[in-house]
Amino acid sequence: YKYPANPIPSALPAKVRFIDMHEEFAYYSPYENKFRLTPEDIKPFNVQLAGMAFCDETYIIYRPDSPIWCFEYINEGKGYATQDSEHFIARKGDVYILQKNASHGYYSDADDPWIQIFFCIYGDLADRMIEGFGMTPLYLIENVCILDLFREFNETAKSSRSIDEMNDRCCIVFLKILQRLRLHISRAAENDSIA
Repeated sequence: YKYPANPIPSALPAKVRFIDMHEEFAYYSPYENKFRLTPEDIKPFNVQLAGMAFCDETYIIYRPDSPIWCFEYINEGKGYATQDSEHFIARKGDVYILQKNASHGYYSDADDPWIQIFFCIYGDLADRMIEGFGMTPLYLIENVCILDLFREFNETAKSSRSIDEMNDRCCIVFLKILQRLRLHISRAAENDSIA
């Protein structure tokens, strides 16, 4: 498969959001504009942002050496993602995970644009949970039924009364997301070994 021309510049000095389309944020951290977080900003589990994006051909995200984990569920459409030197296509029903301390780049297909629900997290507990569930080598999990939990994560972020309450409650939902993803991966591996 030949990827379309990559609109993500090869070298940019800082993170970039080239967006001229509609996004709905369930939560947007006051630290979002501080690309490098200080130790005082970091709790064990932190939500940086959560929401839904209705992408078009202008949707391009680039984060060099990102300090956050990015989880995205593709509700409609397809698009292209890069993590360091790994390139992949994410389609309807897929989840992709962009890892902390990697360069993230992703953009929507112009003819079949994404509608995606997403969240970005950071912190020692987030790192340990992801590693504990064996998600660190993964970029793309195909055809997984998990939209309900991504919605729950976003609703939890939106309805919490404080940042600390939101981080605590979203951490519980995140555990459920990791459990569902791990179960899906295990079942897919079993089906592949039977075939």
